[in-house]
Amino acid sequence: MRKQFLLVALGFSVLWSNSALSYLGEKDLKYKENKDKISQSKAAGCAPATAKLYLEFNDVRCLIENGGSMFQDRAAGVAAYEIPKVADGGTKHYAIYAGALWMGGTDINGQLKLAAIRFRSGNDFWSGPLTVTPGSGNFNPFNPQGNDAFKDFGEATITPEQCLAYDKFYTIRKAEVIAFNSWFEACNPGLPGVPVVDVSCNDVEVPSNEVLNRIENWPAHGDVSNGQDYYLAPFYDRDADGNYNPLTAGDYPWYDDILERDDIECGADRRISLFGDETHWWVFNDKGNIHTETSGEPIGMEIRAQAFAFATNDEINRMTFYNYELINRGTQTLYETYFSQFLDADVGNFSDDYAGCDVSRGLGYMYNGDNNDETNGQNAGYGLNPPAIGVDFFEGPYKDPDGKDNGYYPSSLLDAIADSGIVYKGIGIGFGDSIIDNERFGMTRFTYFTGSDAVFPYQDPTNAAQYYNFMKGKWANGSDLVYGGLGYAGSSGATSTLSTYMFPGESDPLGWATNGVYVNDTWDETTANNPPKDRRFVQSAGPFTLKPGAVNNITVGIVYGRGFDGDLFSSVRALKRADTKAQALFDACFKIFDPPMAPKLSIQELNNEVILMLDNPGLAHNNYKEKYLVEDEINITIDTLADGSEPDRFYRFEGYQIFQLKNSSTSISDISDPTKAQLVAQCDIENGVSRIINFEFDESLGFAVPVEKVNGTNNGIKHTFSITEDFFALGERTLVNYKTYYYVAIAYAYNNFLEYNPNDPLLLGGQQTPYVSSRLGYDGGSIAAVSAIPHNPISEAGGTV
Repeated sequence: MRKQFLLVALGFSVLWSNSALSYLGEKDLKYKENKDKISQSKAAGCAPATAKLYLEFNDVRCLIENGGSMFQDRAAGVAAYEIPKVADGGTKHYAIYAGALWMGGTDINGQLKLAAIRFRSGNDFWSGPLTVTPGSGNFNPFNPQGNDAFKDFGEATITPEQCLAYDKFYTIRKAEVIAFNSWFEACNPGLPGVPVVDVSCNDVEVPSNEVLNRIENWPAHGDVSNGQDYYLAPFYDRDADGNYNPLTAGDYPWYDDILERDDIECGADRRISLFGDETHWWVFNDKGNIHTETSGEPIGMEIRAQAFAFATNDEINRMTFYNYELINRGTQTLYETYFSQFLDADVGNFSDDYAGCDVSRGLGYMYNGDNNDETNGQNAGYGLNPPAIGVDFFEGPYKDPDGKDNGYYPSSLLDAIADSGIVYKGIGIGFGDSIIDNERFGMTRFTYFTGSDAVFPYQDPTNAAQYYNFMKGKWANGSDLVYGGLGYAGSSGATSTLSTYMFPGESDPLGWATNGVYVNDTWDETTANNPPKDRRFVQSAGPFTLKPGAVNNITVGIVYGRGFDGDLFSSVRALKRADTKAQALFDACFKIFDPPMAPKLSIQELNNEVILMLDNPGLAHNNYKEKYLVEDEINITIDTLADGSEPDRFYRFEGYQIFQLKNSSTSISDISDPTKAQLVAQCDIENGVSRIINFEFDESLGFAVPVEKVNGTNNGIKHTFSITEDFFALGERTLVNYKTYYYVAIAYAYNNFLEYNPNDPLLLGGQQTPYVSSRLGYDGGSIAAVSAIPHNPISEAGGTV
């Protein structure tokens, strides 16, 4: 049976976009003739949004505000993108000071409409969805003869009361939804859309009141009495009645990989789902009041946003992701429109950074101007070998339709592309996919500017026109970027060749930034001899035509990398290796394979000893009773083996590993680093499988290398372990009483459908990753370290234990 789902952007907004666009396009000149009659309505009078929260599901802790501001603690005036996350009391390091979404274009009269912020000294965004009703009800998009004067054509609006009502975030975890779904299906057999399951209601844990409240109060519907779209946040409509009824019908917030739709193809439509292990959803707009940050004229944009993260034991654990669905509720077509991501990335010390980009990846990044990041006042430096931080602009708005399925590259580059085999994935998605007009921009512009100690036009923008110039890939005064030097005509090393990307390094060998004009050079801030400063950058997608009712998506991911090779670009290389995983995750529509969840780790502290105990509580745990059996439909892509048989796609539970972490700032992300994590205990099923080796691709070498993941005992499963040694001690290794130690436990699974042999080209389809390990904790959250303090237990329970 086809599964039912109600899209975020469906309802009258889609009817409007499909039915009225052609009419409005024909009538743009009427706007010009009657601009006095369709001038923007008075400001709605909304108060500034106040809601904020921390996204801190994995090894990142970052602040998000409903009013469009990201990563900045405005009350304290400090950065608030902490990475890696440390326990309270530890030294915190911040890689980003501020970020925001920018958007702007010009109407038929050439008037600029723009919404953007940098540090939210003013407001261009307010909370809440806009109205979808186009006017007083007399405007009929199917009857253009009665609307020539546009006298009743209304602007999208919002009331102060509705701004206040939506000044909040809606948080949900996928594991909570899975547990709710399991409970509802077990306890409600026979209801519409409920499959037959072999579990009774008594065997399933009832979700907590907190979880039920989050699911019941999910903002599935807008307030139609206030003119809002009835369908707001995505939900699974089990009984297909069009209404969200979680407790009576089993509807729930929609994660596509819980119950996959059979009518959606990954990449063809991404406005279908919530993403991540933990998701924060909110809605905001640019019509709530006068734009006091940029002084720009409002567009009438409704933005449905989600910030999300995954908990893993690799680089993805230090990434965060952001998806924005942008619905143009305005009544005027905008031309030369750009959507942009602004970032003020301060790598520890804010005053010594460099900016750069990778054209082929659509990646903008910031790195330290030398190999030692010093502390600057209250900004703790990262020290030697500081990290790099970047934003991958995965997808942006649709290109203007032309009735074709366009390929990636213009004709000026086709021959060079064919000869080199180089792929520029960063320029967009949907090209050459056999779907007409499905092409979406990636990062088509990359510009930078410097803080207040720079001079105009190379410093922070102060008005809408200057914001727009940076979005267009120009300097604040509208002058062009040129390739080389400092990017402006007359600077040392600058050429006369125009460029759409600043400081691409060696990432653009075919001259995408220079329209196919090959410049035989490596261009970055070091080759330009630019002194490191307080840099910011802008990644833009466009230009495109934004019509009323148009629905677009922006998806970006923030990626972190830290290298220790001792040179300036070591962390940039590590960042790009991490970005390869980020891009692969996006390409899979953020579907991530779920290994066995980590066991619950309990500790009994004894005299110079700790006892570690493992358990898998509850049916919601995917390794309950150690029965983990999960099919890998994401990574195992081979269809048949050489003998014509199908590969075994199922991973099965194999064993446990327990690691001691070096200190409180070490996390699950570090368990593969022996300087930060040491294996202290291991057990596995007695089945002949002991040593397990994965073949992991090394970008620097260009091929996969063997990495031992387990050297097992093959002696059966245990659940208690006595630990008496400190594996990080330099001398005597006995555990010291009243000293704090940190441990994490993971489960791992095994699948080896075909032995991988890197020297045999006929077996390239072999299993490169027979070992997979936990990425989520026993409760569906991230895997957290558990602390232990050895001591004489005689004082416990008043001396009775």
